[in-house]
Amino acid sequence: RMDLIQSHYQMLAGICIEFCVVAERLDLLFGDIFHRFVTVNQVRVFLDLLEPYILREKITYLPPEVMAAFVDNFQHKGDLGAVERCLLHMDVMILDFDTIVNICRKHRLYSALVHVYTRGLDDFVTPLELLTEGAMAAVDGHMDKLAEAASGAASGAANGAG
Repeated sequence: RMDLIQSHYQMLAGICIEFCVVAERLDLLFGDIFHRFVTVNQVRVFLDLLEPYILREKITYLPPEVMAAFVDNFQHKGDLGAVERCLLHMDVMILDFDTIVNICRKHRLYSALVHVYTRGLDDFVTPLELLTEGAMAAVDGHMDKLAEAASGAASGAANGAG
C-alpha cells in the first residue's frame, strides 16, 4: 500500500515538475506545489526528482527554502555528492550566495565552492585560501590521530615491558 502511494506521489511530482519547467513557471513549482508536497510529507519524493532537471540545466535556481530542503534530503540519503554536482549546474549569479557558501563549507563541497566563487564573484583567490585552510585542517586532524596512536603505542610498550 505504501509503495503504491509513493508511486502515485512520484508520478504526480514528475508531472508537476515537467509541466512547470516547460511552462516556465518555476514560481508555481517552488511555491504552491512544493508546499503541497511538504504538507503531505512527500517532499523527499519531490526533491529527488529535481536532480535530473538541474543536471540538464532545465532548472538553474532553487529558492533558499527549497535549497535547504534539497541539501537536507541528500544529506539524509548520504549523497552530498549529488548536491555538489547540482550546484555546478546552477546559475550562481542568482543563488543566495551566503547560503550556498555556508552549505559548501559545512559539507566540504569544495568543487562547488570554487565554482560559486569563480563564476559568481570572479574571485579566484578566496577559493584557494579556503582549499588551503581545508587541507591544513585535514593534515592537523591526521597529525592529532598519529600523535594519539604513538602515545598509546608508547604507553602500551612501557606497560608491557614492566
